[in-house]
Amino acid sequence: MEEAVEIARLRMFLKLMARDSEIEPLPDLDFNLRAGNTLVGFATLGEVQEALTSKLDLENSQERIKTTASEADDAFQIFRWMQIEQRMDSEEMGQAKADVREKLRELNDELDRYLASEYRVNASDTTAFELWCKSHQPFHWVAEFYGTMQSGGFDVIVGNPPWKEYSAVKRLYTVQGYATEKAAIFTRCVH
Repeated sequence: MEEAVEIARLRMFLKLMARDSEIEPLPDLDFNLRAGNTLVGFATLGEVQEALTSKLDLENSQERIKTTASEADDAFQIFRWMQIEQRMDSEEMGQAKADVREKLRELNDELDRYLASEYRVNASDTTAFELWCKSHQPFHWVAEFYGTMQSGGFDVIVGNPPWKEYSAVKRLYTVQGYATEKAAIFTRCVH
């Protein structure tokens, strides 16, 4: 939920502001906290390559995606460096942030189109594609955190777990490539 991510950003920002130590320029958290369905999307370049291998890749999509992901990560690293350097003016920072967002938008759009085809959704049918994107909210780890995923991934991921069982939402969207086990639901009474 976008709203939950915005609330988390605000809470983290307020927590940073409340520190007793000397106030330093606060970091930009936009690229640290992300929204999306982390069960639907490409986690690695290997998954993207596997999906594209099953199709004729006449447009050399695999190499283009890898290059675009690397360029997005390079733009992010420049933006991060600018934040740390603290000698950049706000116009340069704003342009660097806009560059990162544009590269991520392009990459995510292309990955969404390939993933939609895996779900048998024709991406050229604008209505069907938009409905699929809205219902599935794909999150591509390889795009959002390219550098981290290329160097082995995360040690810990904190997320908002689903509040409904998959059986309750599977008519709304499907998750491919995942297996789940039934789990007993328990409650704990606190007196």
